Amino acid sequence: MLDNPKGLVMGFSALKGTDCFVAPGISGCYGGISHEQVVKNRANYFSQFGISLDDTVWMHQDHENHRLTIDDSHRGQGARTRDNVPRGDMMMTDTSGLTLVVRKADCLGMVVHSPCGRAVMVIHAGTKGLVSNHVQLSVGSFVYTYGKKYGFTASDLVVYVGPFLATKNYEFNPNADDKVGQQILNSFYAWESVEEIDGIPHLNMGRLVMKQFGLVGVRSPHVSFVDTYADNTLWSYRQALHEKGSGAHRDDNIGFIQCM
Repeated sequence: MLDNPKGLVMGFSALKGTDCFVAPGISGCYGGISHEQVVKNRANYFSQFGISLDDTVWMHQDHENHRLTIDDSHRGQGARTRDNVPRGDMMMTDTSGLTLVVRKADCLGMVVHSPCGRAVMVIHAGTKGLVSNHVQLSVGSFVYTYGKKYGFTASDLVVYVGPFLATKNYEFNPNADDKVGQQILNSFYAWESVEEIDGIPHLNMGRLVMKQFGLVGVRSPHVSFVDTYADNTLWSYRQALHEKGSGAHRDDNIGFIQCM
C-alpha cells in the first residue's frame, strides 16, 4: 500500500502465481486456477485493507483508450464476473467508498487523486495508449469533470505510476510489419523516448509517461522504476512469453485507489 498524507487507501500489488487475480469468466483464458479461487484471492487481497470486493470496480481493458466516469451504479462490476464490465482504460469517480482497480502486466498502471482525495482516477496505458496521448487526455477529462467542483488543476494532482517494463527489456522492431514499432514510429513524443542498446531500439516508457504528464501540467509524478520483467514478485507478460511461449500461465498485477 502507498503512504499518503490524506489517509487514502491505495497501492499496487506484488503477488503472482497461486495468488493470481484472473481466471476464465472474469478476465480471460487462464488455465489451472478456477473462477471461484480467483474471486477468493481478490476478496482476500482487498480485505487486508478493509475493502469489500463488492465495493470495487474493474475495467475490461482493451487498449482502445475509452475514459469512464464511474458512480454507485457500477459498484462491484467486474469483481466477480465479466458481465456488464465497463470497457475502458481509464476510470474516474468522486463516489465515496468506491475502489477503482486497474490491471496491468508490463504496461503502465497509474493511480491519481485530487488534493482533497474526493476525486480519484486509475489509468492503464500500453504503447498504444502512450503514443495516442491517452495519459494527457485522461488528466484533461479528470480536471474538466471534477476540478471546478473540488478546486484543483492538473498541477495539484497527486500521481503514482506502478512498476512497468524497463527500457532494457522493451526492444522493438522498427520494420513496417511490426505493429508496436509502427505505433512508435508514428509518434513524435515516443521517438524522443527511444534508446538504442547494442544497435537495437528500445522504448523508455518511464521517460515517455513523465513527458506526457509534464505536457498537461502535472508536477513531480511518483514513478516506480521497478522492472516487471526482472522482479520475481511481479508478473511480466514478456518474461513469461520468453520463458514459456504463448502457452504460459497468465496473471496480472493490479493498482487500486479508494475514493474518500
